[in-house]
Amino acid sequence: MSSVFVLPQSKSVHMMTDGLVYDRGGIVQATNLAKAHALPTLPAAMSCTGPAFMSPLIAEKIAMEFSSFDEYIDRADEWLPAVFDAMAEKHRDGDAASSFYIIGWHERENRPAAYCADLWTDKSSRIERILANSGDRDVPRAKLIEQTTIAGTPLKPDLVVQCGFRERHNDQYNPELDLLYVTEVARQEHIEGAHWVGGKILLTSIDAKGITQRVVHHYDGDRVGEAVQPEPVTDWQAWRAAREKPAGSWLKRQIAERKKRKRAG
Repeated sequence: MSSVFVLPQSKSVHMMTDGLVYDRGGIVQATNLAKAHALPTLPAAMSCTGPAFMSPLIAEKIAMEFSSFDEYIDRADEWLPAVFDAMAEKHRDGDAASSFYIIGWHERENRPAAYCADLWTDKSSRIERILANSGDRDVPRAKLIEQTTIAGTPLKPDLVVQCGFRERHNDQYNPELDLLYVTEVARQEHIEGAHWVGGKILLTSIDAKGITQRVVHHYDGDRVGEAVQPEPVTDWQAWRAAREKPAGSWLKRQIAERKKRKRAG
């Protein structure tokens, strides 16, 4: 169960992914897998839950097939399920389920956007449990749906509210902090006997200039060969306050540095 969260804003769109690879028992195999795949020629970036090999294979096919984000969105409802089913048949004996996310820049409308599609095959052995772990959402199969606010998986809205997350207008969110907040909520969830979110947390952002990617957090306590043991969060307000950067702090530091250099010179 990968962690993927997206946030569309008026001038940019963001995706945050975790970096864990694990076996079916929740034992960590790697902590630094890049699960968000940049497609700079579109420009776009995509990620999907499920088998680790699936996401890069789909990304490669998108890059080869489409010349723009607009073209991909226009054809995705037909193209994506066919590709997913073929991969599942070839690599998983037809048994697969995934939540697919893509963010990008619509050149026609000069705006960013984020989309999600829930994919599963007729032979999927896990789709009922996956949907239950995502809050029993009533979602259409294999249909790309534009996301209008923070969205992702695993995400149970009632749990997010219980953890004190405050909904805002999209442009009032701090992408790094607020997406890390819901990532931390997901990390705390105990699903099917284990915790599934952690490792290196990657933030992918797209605006009119292109794509940027950077690691914004590292759960350095996660170890290969061990199960994830998240440090409990008992005070979510304190958790957030410890990570917020006071307004104007960067400017104040710059002014202080200039004054220091002036006195020294």
